Amino acid sequence: MEKPSFRSLDKVLQDNSSGLSRIIHQASLMAALRESVAELLPEDHRAHLHGVSLKEDQSLTLLTESAAWASRFRYLESAVRQGLKTKTGLAIGKIIIKVRPPANNALSGSV
Repeated sequence: MEKPSFRSLDKVLQDNSSGLSRIIHQASLMAALRESVAELLPEDHRAHLHGVSLKEDQSLTLLTESAAWASRFRYLESAVRQGLKTKTGLAIGKIIIKVRPPANNALSGSV
C-alpha cells in the first residue's frame, strides 16, 4: 500500500497553481475592492456594505442588509462608479445592489 504524501501548508500557499492559492488571491482582491468602495461611501453608509463582487463583464455587485440601505446605495451609484474609475482605473459597467440580511438574524426566534 502506497503511503500518502503530504505537503506543508506553507508550500501549498506558495504554490500559485493550487486552487487554494487562487481562492486566497481572489479573496484578497475582493477585500481590497470592498475597501475601495467603502472609502467612496459616506461614513454612515460604510458599516452597511457587507460585500462586493466583480464579474468579468465589469458589473459590480454590492451587498447590504435591507431595502432601505439598498435604496440609499442606489443614489450613490454614479459617485461609486466615477470614484472607482479615478481611484483604481476600473471601468464599472453597471452596479447591482442586493439585499442579504445578516445570517445571525435568519434563525432568531422560536421554532
